[in-house]
Amino acid sequence: MKRATTIGVVMDNFRPAILEGAGVYAREHGILLDGRWSVRADWVPDHLAWDGILAYLVDGKETLDRISTPGVPLLHLAGWLGRQARPRMEPDFAMGAALAVEEFQRMGLSRVAGMEWRPYSIDRRAYRGLRSAVRKAGMEFAGLTSWKKGDWAVQIGSLADELMKVERPFGLFLVHAGVAWSLVEELLQREIRIPADISIIVIDKDVQRTPALAAVPLTAVMLDDWQLGYNAAAWVHRMIRGEAHHQRILRIPPSGLLRRESTGTTGDRDPVVAKALHLIDGPVDGDLTVDELAKRVGVSRRKLEQRFRKITGGTPHAAILDRRITEAKRLLESGTESISDVGQACGFSSVHYFTTAFSREVGESPGAYRRARNERVRRDPRGGSR
Repeated sequence: MKRATTIGVVMDNFRPAILEGAGVYAREHGILLDGRWSVRADWVPDHLAWDGILAYLVDGKETLDRISTPGVPLLHLAGWLGRQARPRMEPDFAMGAALAVEEFQRMGLSRVAGMEWRPYSIDRRAYRGLRSAVRKAGMEFAGLTSWKKGDWAVQIGSLADELMKVERPFGLFLVHAGVAWSLVEELLQREIRIPADISIIVIDKDVQRTPALAAVPLTAVMLDDWQLGYNAAAWVHRMIRGEAHHQRILRIPPSGLLRRESTGTTGDRDPVVAKALHLIDGPVDGDLTVDELAKRVGVSRRKLEQRFRKITGGTPHAAILDRRITEAKRLLESGTESISDVGQACGFSSVHYFTTAFSREVGESPGAYRRARNERVRRDPRGGSR
């Protein structure tokens, strides 16, 4: 019996959606995906019988040496290791910065600050993208320079000192949510109002939920890890088959922006709305109606709708529907469930109701959306935002 083609996944910074997207491609094409070392790259043994490798390594140079086998295609999913990390497919951090600028502009801000961490390519790319987008929008750019090696508290304090010199209000874009998490605490101690004085947007690129758990929850650019995994598996599969690929780096656009209190979307003064949004943004729950949502947050339906509209400008019903449609898109793109099953999984009471609601919100039927999406993926291996 012929052995199935196998792609191994090695990570020292676990990204579950990458694994999920790669798994969908593998199932569609009869490939085995070995994700045993997608959490602990340092445990990967020598001499694995893989035909191709997907590697997300932050500081795993020793691991890279161990898995680099002559004749076995290896595709990197992050640029932390610099020039060693090629060929590479990664998120488009410059586009993420541009999304942040659009949001700041929508808020009416005229000034944006950002910092470049020079050792890393993703920081350099995000910084250049931010500066370009700010200037293109006709806004003022404040480039920050205070971050240097040393004690963490000193670094955060130095960054806060520099921000205090920038004329407020302004928008601040940071690649690293962990830095923003600490910075928020420092700014609050200095009686800086977030977002009234400084609005903050970060990139959500880790599994620790740092943006959501900050003292002021942080609006975040959401990376499209699912599409990254799917397209990366497709690229490695072509490499295994000996098909030439002349590009050394491909980038996947972000999937969008998740708005939180750091840009004034939900407001930390209304815990009812914050809790409602947390429930809506969580795993899709077919039983979550507006009445049930009001019950869970402890207010009447009328009071919830009034407070929800005041903070977000929309209704709880629209937010629940949008969450279900977003999840439906994700499931349709995977191509593994029937239209009826997708609708049921997303909380729609019937396939007719699902098709009607989806067509109204998206502009095409679920079936047409799936066919068009699959066709785009076949034509363009870089894909787009989900």
